[in-house]
Amino acid sequence: ATSAALGALRSTTRLVLQYAAQRTFERKAEGEVADHAADECLSEWRACVRTVAELPPPERVSTWECMPVVRAPPPPWALVAPAIPPVPPPPMAQELPVGWVQFADEAVLRLPA
Repeated sequence: ATSAALGALRSTTRLVLQYAAQRTFERKAEGEVADHAADECLSEWRACVRTVAELPPPERVSTWECMPVVRAPPPPWALVAPAIPPVPPPPMAQELPVGWVQFADEAVLRLPA
């Protein structure tokens, strides 16, 4: 509830500041000075912001405490046993030096080109 109220205040503040900027621009174009203290819309907004600012700060909680625990079902392929057993990798005859490659079709050690 607190975050929703602060989000609404943030959105309203953006609109009110846009309104105040527009009014200032219009007054300046007419050669007048904008009197924001006399504007009823701005005074209501100021009172609301002042009330919120004077409230005690909300209790801080970690993000993990706010997030609901959601257990996702396992994917379909995890429920089905594999039909074909996995093929083991071919055994290496020996460990090759760095830069050497073993070609499986020729079974010969060669230097890379």
